[in-house]
Amino acid sequence: MKRSLRNSTAVLCFAFFAAAAPSPSLREQARSAGLLVGAAVRPLHLSEPAYASTLSREFNMVEAEDAMKWLTLRPDAATYDFRQGDAVVRFAQEHYMKIRGHCLVWDHNNPEWLTQNHFTPVQLSRLLHEHITRVMQHYAGQVFAWDVINEAIDENGRVRDSLWYNQPGIGLSEKGVAYIEQVFRWAREADPHALLFYNEAESEALNHKSDVIYAMVKDFKQRGVPIDGVGLQMHVPALSVDSATLSANIARLAALGVQVHITELDVSIPVDSNGLALATHVARQAEIYRSIVHACLNNPGCTAIQTWGFTDKYSWIGSHSRGARGQAFNSLVSTGGGAKGAVVPDDWEHLVREFTGVDHIQHMYVMSEITALNKMCEHGRYHFEPWIIPFVLDPADGRPLPREGEQIGRAAVFDLLPSSYWGGFISGDEVAASFEQCACGRTTAHLDRRIQRYSDKQNGDDKITCLASEEAHRAALEFLTARLA
Repeated sequence: MKRSLRNSTAVLCFAFFAAAAPSPSLREQARSAGLLVGAAVRPLHLSEPAYASTLSREFNMVEAEDAMKWLTLRPDAATYDFRQGDAVVRFAQEHYMKIRGHCLVWDHNNPEWLTQNHFTPVQLSRLLHEHITRVMQHYAGQVFAWDVINEAIDENGRVRDSLWYNQPGIGLSEKGVAYIEQVFRWAREADPHALLFYNEAESEALNHKSDVIYAMVKDFKQRGVPIDGVGLQMHVPALSVDSATLSANIARLAALGVQVHITELDVSIPVDSNGLALATHVARQAEIYRSIVHACLNNPGCTAIQTWGFTDKYSWIGSHSRGARGQAFNSLVSTGGGAKGAVVPDDWEHLVREFTGVDHIQHMYVMSEITALNKMCEHGRYHFEPWIIPFVLDPADGRPLPREGEQIGRAAVFDLLPSSYWGGFISGDEVAASFEQCACGRTTAHLDRRIQRYSDKQNGDDKITCLASEEAHRAALEFLTARLA
């Protein structure tokens, strides 16, 4: 059976040009084709109107990029923090979207208490079994498909060395794919109705790695190991894709009786220091998206296409490539801004560039109450200076959240430098802070660039802010301006 999407050249260009999406929407075309089309998201961005409206209009499926991984869900051994994952689920349900879960088992994005505590295989097995059961049962009836295990096969086609396999593993070390089989059996027990996927990178075309995965899935199906699908990530780092062998790989996997999802699709292109790409590269990018879409549409066993994000604004590509692909950073000018009550024009960066004649602007996160200019790195993260000790407070009760992994809440800092009556400061800002090493190499705590004031979220006074009101600030400025004149 052959399915089709009209204007398929533009179908997967929505990752970069969603604002100019043609009518009918991608979501409507996907429904006509009997296809799920989705995007991986971070809950922090769901409160942004343009982001949320584009996501709900163009997609019928959503997946949490990080919110359902160990690092986010498990701040400590005794705690499950489902708040970020639940936010993604709520958004999906409000907009009638299917929900994919990602991911239950991976050798990345695990909390330090798990990786550094030297658990025995018996202890680790118990922890993993409990985690899979608790998480899947929490989302039972909501998440329709799970990436049960992610990237467990290495580039040579061998089971990847990892915490779960042999460092120390869950008691099945050096027994090949036995531990993969075990986690699939645990997953089926936890939620008998969810579809269970094995998700992998660099195995989309016919190659040694995809042969190993095919053999594993075939063996699992023959022996009754519960597996329902294979996820092909489909990160395309160069302007080339072997669509013929991609189609062949999808077909042979589907012939085993499993579904195929393209789970993390993106096609990166080179950019110059201004973040601009050649028109020929953009056209080639569209051709690659089209060929991947056709490979899926031409095989009924391919039931979903999902991109890893859907806008360059929050794409991982620019940071991963250090500006060589996707958005590039080369800041030259520092500017002030952010006065409470002031309306900043949407095109302020363009106006500054036009006035100064420079290409890029240095972004910083600053407060008049602390002695630091916390600059944004080339990966779009605000880094605190070493003498600034940041905290993230629970917005409900003000308690400090664990200073590990990624935390979302109220920003607070303690400044070690000044000799003053106050060194600590609780802000009115909602931030997403990471206490892990940044991709840029810095080890200081850092913030996502999307920062929102609680007073804006709550339609009024936040009760935690500077003592001076907006009116007092304006009166002071008018007084000073008059004196200087």
